[in-house]
Amino acid sequence: MIDVIVSIDDREVEKKLGKLAYKAELVMRRASNRAISTVTGSISQEVPKRYLVKAAQVRSTLRTYRANGSLPFASVVVKGRHPGLEKFYVNPMTPARRQKGGGYNPMAYEAKVKKHGGVKFLEGDNKPFVAIMDNGHIGVFRRKNDTERKHQRIFRSKYKVKKNKSRADNTIIGVYGPAIPQMVKNEEIMLIVIKKASQMMLKRAEHEIGRLLDSRG
Repeated sequence: MIDVIVSIDDREVEKKLGKLAYKAELVMRRASNRAISTVTGSISQEVPKRYLVKAAQVRSTLRTYRANGSLPFASVVVKGRHPGLEKFYVNPMTPARRQKGGGYNPMAYEAKVKKHGGVKFLEGDNKPFVAIMDNGHIGVFRRKNDTERKHQRIFRSKYKVKKNKSRADNTIIGVYGPAIPQMVKNEEIMLIVIKKASQMMLKRAEHEIGRLLDSRG
């Protein structure tokens, strides 16, 4: 989860308001609420530029909190789970099959999560592979390593959990890609989001200050 807050220097606002400095909080709340839409828009635009996700997927992870009497600044919370690696790019997306002469076909898989990044071959001691589950789901999986299996046995023993014999091979676990909150934390994305939001908030603050001063006569 990541929390993005839009704020500006209240002292500068108070200075510009002069005798209306007591309305500084009102100005900042209004400006913050207008600027927060810039945050959600920028995140929804910038993340798909760099990662293999759609804007709609990004928007579904965003939750906006508007500024009010008890919350001085608006904020956006980005919250989401790690999607399976197959949701990005994996090639080939066909299950590995044992060959008569030994070995598997395909021998290896390649994957990537960034739009403009190179592919990475899925390797390692517990090399990931594509498989079809009993429910028809096609995904990327790997076998648990010895340490993970040991921890599982300790957990069962400690809490007296019986092994579910009806479950498919419980040494198989999914391989996941980055969650959208992790993508948003990308330094390039954060710099753009904060810059655009700050510019919008300053613009709206100036507008609110001018409106208040004009109404004062």
